[in-house]
Amino acid sequence: MFYSALRYLYRIGSRHNYVGNTAKRFAEPSRCCACAVTQLQNPQKMCRGWSLERNIVRTKRPYSTKITQADLHFIRTLQRSFEKNQWDLEGRSVAEIIRDYENEGSADSLDGVLRYMWAVCCLLKEPPTSHLNGHLLQDERLSSALQTILNKGLMKESNPKTLSRLLLFGGIIRPTSEVLHFYAEVEKCSSQLWPQWDLYSKTHFSFWCIYLSAIHKQKYFEEEIRYFLKNIVSELMEEPDDGIFLRLFEVAVRVSHEQGGKWVDVKDVTLCLPKLELWYFYNENIAVQLKPNFIFAYVQLCFKVQHLVSKDISRKILKILQKSLLSDEPEEEKIKALESVQWILKLISFQKLKEHYMQYVTELAELFKKHASLLPLKQQVAILSSFASKKMCYSDHEMLLKVVENFMANSHDIGEVRHLVDAHLQMDCKPSIAFLTKISDLMQNQGENAASFQLISIACHLMGHGYQEDFSGILDCCLGSNLMKEIDSVNEGKGHVDRMRHLVKLCGRLEVAKIDKYVKQIPPTLYKLHSIQDQADCLNEICQKLGFQGLLAAVRMILGGPHTARIMPVLAISYPVVEFCLNEFNEPVDVKQVPRAFDQTGLLKMENMSALPEGWSRVAVWLLRHYHVCFNKPDLNGETKAALLYLKLAGYNHTVVVKDLWRKGNSSYHSHVRSELNKIHGIRLPRS
Repeated sequence: MFYSALRYLYRIGSRHNYVGNTAKRFAEPSRCCACAVTQLQNPQKMCRGWSLERNIVRTKRPYSTKITQADLHFIRTLQRSFEKNQWDLEGRSVAEIIRDYENEGSADSLDGVLRYMWAVCCLLKEPPTSHLNGHLLQDERLSSALQTILNKGLMKESNPKTLSRLLLFGGIIRPTSEVLHFYAEVEKCSSQLWPQWDLYSKTHFSFWCIYLSAIHKQKYFEEEIRYFLKNIVSELMEEPDDGIFLRLFEVAVRVSHEQGGKWVDVKDVTLCLPKLELWYFYNENIAVQLKPNFIFAYVQLCFKVQHLVSKDISRKILKILQKSLLSDEPEEEKIKALESVQWILKLISFQKLKEHYMQYVTELAELFKKHASLLPLKQQVAILSSFASKKMCYSDHEMLLKVVENFMANSHDIGEVRHLVDAHLQMDCKPSIAFLTKISDLMQNQGENAASFQLISIACHLMGHGYQEDFSGILDCCLGSNLMKEIDSVNEGKGHVDRMRHLVKLCGRLEVAKIDKYVKQIPPTLYKLHSIQDQADCLNEICQKLGFQGLLAAVRMILGGPHTARIMPVLAISYPVVEFCLNEFNEPVDVKQVPRAFDQTGLLKMENMSALPEGWSRVAVWLLRHYHVCFNKPDLNGETKAALLYLKLAGYNHTVVVKDLWRKGNSSYHSHVRSELNKIHGIRLPRS
C-alpha cells in the first residue's frame, strides 16, 4: 500500500520536482521505507547544493561504479588530454621504462613515477580507443606507484605542470577508496603550493580539478577555485585572456550545477556576464577576436545561466557566429563554433522570446544548412534532430535531405538511422527508396549488434507513415527476437519512458493496421506489464486535464446530452480523443449503445473496429496543442498526421480538429467547437 502511494505521488508530481523524483527513487520495494518517509516529510533537506538553473540539483553522492552520460563526457575529456600530453620518454620504449623502474624498485622524482604509470596505462589500454566507452583502468602497479608518491613525499617539490599531469591520471584509473584517498592528499599538497603559481598554471590546474571532481563525485579545490574565479571577475575590465578563462568559467558553472558544488558563486556569474557581453559584443575592434572554438563555451555558459542573460543575447550570439564562420580561422575551429547551433537553439527555446523568435530560429536553420557539410555526420544528425524535435517542430525538407545525402555518402553506422527516421516523420517527409535501401543494407550488416530499443524506435517511426511494402524488409530485421528483447528490458524496468512509449506505439500501430505477420509476434502478456500499465495510467490522467474535460463538456452540450460523447484514451498514439457517433441520418446517438474501439486503458479492441450498424460512423475530436503544429508552417507536423491516420484505420470516419482555446468563462469556445463540428458533411446538430 505504501509503495502504491509513492508511485501515485510520483505520477502526479512534476517530473522536474524533487518530491516527484524522490518518490520515483523510493517506489521500488528494495528501497528503505523509513528513509523514503523521512525525505518526503522534509523535502528541504534535498535542496542542499547549488544551482544557477531553476531546477533543484541532487546533493553530493558517494562514488558509484555506474558511469552516467555526463561522467562519460568528463572521462573522455581527461583521457584525450592525457593522450595529447607530451611525455618525455628519454628515448626509451614503454617496455624499457617499466623494466627500468621495476628493476630499480623506486623513483626519486614525481616525473619518473608518472612516466612509469603512463607506460603501464599504455599496456593496459586494449584496444587503444577503449577510452571512448569510458573504460577505467585498475592495476596493482598503478596503486603501488601512487603509494610510492605518498611514502616518498614526491609532490612537495613538484611544479604545477607535473601536478596537473597527476590529475589527468584520475581520468584513467578506476577510483577505488585508495585512489580517492590519494587525490585527497594531492589536494592538500596543492593547496600549500597554490599561492606560488602564476595565472596560467592556476587556470589549467583548476580545469582538471573540476573535471576530476565530476568523475570522483568529490569537491576538490572548491574553495580555492571559487576565490580564484572571483578575483579574475573583479579584474576583468580591460582585456580578458584568449578564451581559456571563459572555458574555465563555463566548466565551473556546469559542474557546480551537476554536482551540487560551489566552484563559482552566483554573484560572480552575475558580475561576469555583463563584462563578457560588453567585451565581445560592444567593442567593435575586438569582437571578431572571439575565436570560433570559444563561441561554443560562451553559448553553453549562457544556456546554463539562461535566466541571468539578457533577452537579446540570442541575436548577439547569432551575429558573432555568422561573423566567425566567414572569417579566415582554421576549419577545425569553425566546426566547434558550428556545434554550438544545437545549444543556441535550446537557448532560444528556453528564453521563450515573444518577438523575433521565428526570425532567430530561421536564421539559425539557414546558417546550419549553409555550413552543415563542415560537421561530422553525427553532429549533423544531432542538430537536425533538435530542429525536428517535438518541442521545436521546425519542418525543413531541404535541411533534412541535405543531411540524408551526407548520410548516404558517408555513413557506415546504424546509430544515426533512428534519428533520421524520426526526423522524416516529424517533418512529414516520406523516406526515399534509396534511403530505405541504405537502411536495409545497414540492418543486414549491423542489425545483430544494434540495441533492441534502437531497432524498435526505427520500426515505430517508419510505421508512422503507415505500413508500406517498402518497409517490410526493415521491419523484419527490427522485430522478431528484438521485440522480445525489448519487452524483457521494459519488464525489468530498464530505459527511459520513451522506450516504453515507442514499444506501445509500435505494437498498437501494427494491430490497428492489421499486419498479421507482425501482430502474431506480440505476446499477449505485453500489456499486463507494470510499466505498460503505468503508461495507460498516465494517459488516463491526461484525460482528466481541464482542456480535455472542457472539450468533452462542450461537445456534449452541442450534441444534446451527457451520453452523446466520451473521452477515449488511445495508447497507439499516446493521446486521448473525444468520441461520438452518428447514425444513418447523421444524428448523434447515445454512445453507450456503441461498442468501444479502444478499452478504458487505451488498448485496441480489434473485434469492435467495424462493429457498427450499417450507415453509422464514428467521429473523433482532436484537441490541437501548439506542439502538433509545425513551427514555421501553418500545417500539422508529421507525428500528428500519423496519429490522425491511425485513428482513421481504427474505424473513425471523421476527425475534427479543435484548437485548445478552452478557458474558464470563455463564452466563444462553444461557438468555435460547433463551427468545427459543422464541417462534417451532412451532420445534424440539435439547435442551440
